[in-house]
Amino acid sequence: MEIPTNGAWYKTFMWCLNICGFFISSNLIYKYKNGTNLCHLIRIIFLYTPLILLSQLIFWGLLFGTFFVLPIYLYGIVPWTKFIAGTALGAFLILIILFATFTAVKKYQLKHKPDKEREPGVLYSWIIAKKNRICPVIKWGGSPNEDYW
Repeated sequence: MEIPTNGAWYKTFMWCLNICGFFISSNLIYKYKNGTNLCHLIRIIFLYTPLILLSQLIFWGLLFGTFFVLPIYLYGIVPWTKFIAGTALGAFLILIILFATFTAVKKYQLKHKPDKEREPGVLYSWIIAKKNRICPVIKWGGSPNEDYW
């Protein structure tokens, strides 16, 4: 199986490797620059990276929550509520901008569909591989490029 280096699966895998590598203080991109197997790709993207992000979210959420408790205790609920209302308004505006951006991108993708027939996707190949109890090797299409962004 070959995944192109300019495709979303490759970029997502390398992004997830960066996150996992940062978490364990290692350079995992160099280790997997020539390819990996399908089961490892799915595990990194759908298991390890979400667990790392969740643990980081919990840690930073608790730290952030701690900084909210002290101002409420010192200054009261009214200034804190004004701050939260302003933050919520800003977050709502950011969500509107993101929604408009993703909608425009989706319309562009639907307008510019590829003409050639596609081969089975990565997740479909993983399901078939799990049923057959194998993990096919994945090679990156083209030359490996460490500066993938």
